Amino acid sequence: ENFEHAVFPNAMIVGDCVITHLLHKLGYLTSGKVKIMVVDTFHLFDSTMPFLEGIEAKYDFKAEVFQAEGCATKADYDAKYGADLWKVDVEEYDRVAKVEPFQRGLKTLETDVMINGRRRDHGNERAYIDIAEVAPI
Repeated sequence: ENFEHAVFPNAMIVGDCVITHLLHKLGYLTSGKVKIMVVDTFHLFDSTMPFLEGIEAKYDFKAEVFQAEGCATKADYDAKYGADLWKVDVEEYDRVAKVEPFQRGLKTLETDVMINGRRRDHGNERAYIDIAEVAPI
């Protein structure tokens, strides 16, 4: 409650939907106390963005959607990077389609706290994570 710009990056996986539901029950979505951020890689399942629209309607919020820099559509992305970048250079694909939009989203939303659903049972590197971590955004 001591933060002004809380952001929840939502990948619309089951755990993220549960967190979204809880944020709604707390009134944080309709009040704008927490913003939902989504990264559209232009390589999501066809049902993903319509699913997001359904979540937005159900929980009365509008997600902040970020994509690769300078790309408003998949056609823009394909023209700039090629449709097969993810096959040709997976590291570059991750950078332009995931990492950069994610970091830009946090900066654009002036994030001072990020909510996530990382769990200790999601791999050895997470086995000893603290409940809260303080890290620069």
